[in-house]
Amino acid sequence: MYLGLGRAGESSYHDRALKLLMDLVAHADDGSEPYWRAWCELLEALFEDAEYASADTQLASLELRHPRFDEGRFGLEGRLRELKRKLGQKRKK
Repeated sequence: MYLGLGRAGESSYHDRALKLLMDLVAHADDGSEPYWRAWCELLEALFEDAEYASADTQLASLELRHPRFDEGRFGLEGRLRELKRKLGQKRKK
């Protein structure tokens, strides 16, 4: 919800959403559904904010720890692979 409001011009909501997602990533059980959903939303938000270097670094780190991401358990592997592809295109520019 906060990310949606942030996209509508409410930057304080957007900042809160990013903080919440970072907290979830840091404190959710590794490999749990909240962990994966928070990672996916956080990385997509960074990409949308044109924070390509940060998104790329964090996605690479995540992939080192989990080469197959969520292994299809929560339906997020495809989204993360697509984000990786988009970030690769940004690096080429």
